[in-house]
Amino acid sequence: MDYTIKDLPESERPRERLKQTGPKSLSEAELLALILRTGTEKKNVKKLANELLKDLGIEGLRKAGREELKQYRGIGEVKASQILGLFELSSRRGNGREEKLESFEDAKKILEPRLTSLEQEELHAIYINSSNQIKNVKKIYRGSLREINLDTRDIVREALKTNASAVIIGHNHPEGVAEPTKKDIEATKQVKKALEKFGVKLLDHLVFGKENCTSLKREGKL
Repeated sequence: MDYTIKDLPESERPRERLKQTGPKSLSEAELLALILRTGTEKKNVKKLANELLKDLGIEGLRKAGREELKQYRGIGEVKASQILGLFELSSRRGNGREEKLESFEDAKKILEPRLTSLEQEELHAIYINSSNQIKNVKKIYRGSLREINLDTRDIVREALKTNASAVIIGHNHPEGVAEPTKKDIEATKQVKKALEKFGVKLLDHLVFGKENCTSLKREGKL
């Protein structure tokens, strides 16, 4: 059994830290842990919060649907509703404006923290509507240490689900080289072709190394 939140020193418990130093001193995982309140028998609430943020990031968590959240062990109907309510309230505070994606740098800023520190390859996708508003950011696949076996159906399915007009995909090379492989280029063409059947554009495919990023669009390989 994993340690529970009560096993942590008081100085490391989110609620105690909030009392002592205020909310601005808490990490994103600690703030999320306050919302979730409890973990599972085998996973304390801080570990559950860290898992959600590692997989989805703040933006992905904000865009996630109820059923996607409930796929995580420890997230049931109540906790999923709490997360949805939190981000809906935040959205209304900001006049309900959706974040827009305007450039390569915007896409890089979203995907880079999700991909560059991973030890295995993962592929994530940004879904955008006709007004360039981001509708969802989602992890599509986690592969082996060196490659992802890409299934275009999952990318297309999410595009249709979110009513996206365009998609940007990104994946990482854990060995640190951001140069796209022949397999990356071929897979990109397959994704583009599959999306075009449904009137959805593939805007770019970003490949992340440890310290840099390559855009297949800018390289003329899309």
